[in-house]
Amino acid sequence: MILEIKGAIAGVTGAMQIAKGLQSVKESFDEATQKMQIVELMEALSNSKIALIEAQQSAIESDKEISSLKEALQEKRELVERNGYYYKKRTDNGEPQGKPYCNVCLQKNGLQILTSTIDRSRTECPSCKAKYRTRSFPYEDGTETQEEGVRQVKVVRG
Repeated sequence: MILEIKGAIAGVTGAMQIAKGLQSVKESFDEATQKMQIVELMEALSNSKIALIEAQQSAIESDKEISSLKEALQEKRELVERNGYYYKKRTDNGEPQGKPYCNVCLQKNGLQILTSTIDRSRTECPSCKAKYRTRSFPYEDGTETQEEGVRQVKVVRG
């Protein structure tokens, strides 16, 4: 779609150059009318070019939004729910691993923020400070804990 719009912009630009060339042509009959029509043609072509540039920008923004939503959907697919909490999904068996993500941030802001360990049975969100009584699950490599830090990614709800 973007390539077609670029082609249309180039075509309109070429037509504007032709119209400018016509404007310099001097003919003996009704020269004023001819020049006025050429000016109107150039104005129409200019408006068309502006509209196409705006459409191109809109298409670029739409493509970025689509990419962002696809990425967010993929991120959500990598989560698994267990007892009301969302965890990163293991690739080997689909079971949860590690600490849960903050439910408050996930539901309120659509952000995946990994909780931090307070003690053996409690975690806390480093962003909103919500506290949870949850359990951690072993990671794929067999370890019980890994420091993953904060992962903030917009997710698709629903």
